[in-house]
Amino acid sequence: MYKISLFVLLLFTAQANAQSELKIYFENTGSGTNVYADNPHPIVQSAQIDFELTNLRNDSAADCVYIIPAQAQHFLLTSLYKIDDNKAYKVGTNVMYNFGNHKQKTFDKDFVYHLPYGTGKTYIIHQGYNGKFTHQGDNALDFSLAEGDQIWAARGGIVFQIIENNSRNCMSPNCEQYNNYISIVHPDGTIGEYTHLKKDGAIVNIGDTVTQGEPIGYSGKTGWTDGPHLHFEVYLQRLTTKETVKTLFKVGGSEAPIFLEEKKSYKRDY
Repeated sequence: MYKISLFVLLLFTAQANAQSELKIYFENTGSGTNVYADNPHPIVQSAQIDFELTNLRNDSAADCVYIIPAQAQHFLLTSLYKIDDNKAYKVGTNVMYNFGNHKQKTFDKDFVYHLPYGTGKTYIIHQGYNGKFTHQGDNALDFSLAEGDQIWAARGGIVFQIIENNSRNCMSPNCEQYNNYISIVHPDGTIGEYTHLKKDGAIVNIGDTVTQGEPIGYSGKTGWTDGPHLHFEVYLQRLTTKETVKTLFKVGGSEAPIFLEEKKSYKRDY
């Protein structure tokens, strides 16, 4: 989650805010001002804007949460209209934003994911959905990959976030800030996250389109963990929270897709 604040006395045209990669800015219309956004990322972003208006009215949605398309430029969020043409107007804003579509309700629940490792490999699920250690209330899976084992994309999509500069780990939530990970947005708007990569463990770049089964990085033990493994989760990103979801996996050539279970081993034979 990211926050920026703008406060502008608007008589003509306000300048773009340059404090963040998501830019919120204003342009005079004569009857008031338009509010625009630039989103340089290959993923939708959501922004909640709390307006403090003087001599202006906002006719947009009551919740003031706006969805900005991926790689959008000069995207109109809302128009603010002067109440009295003979008086100056003023805008104060507090902006909270994050990746993903805060308002998304549906996704492809039937999509079949691939096991996130190479053909012929077998790994145990150390901790499954709603696990009693660090997965309470979380639909995430911990695969028993060793440090340096190759990670493959469980589903295709666009890489939009990579953190790989960390080398520390510990079993305290404070070490979550040292997680190395790759985030991929899928065609249905869900996000797949591959966490605890080794330092400099990504072999893809932000903006890359990856296919299902493509190598993307190497497992490690960075961040909030006491040992090497791959933490994998799929979620819908809200402004301040993640809504993690269960995912079906292909585990054998002729077997129906299943939900993976804790303490069981799964071989990838495809």
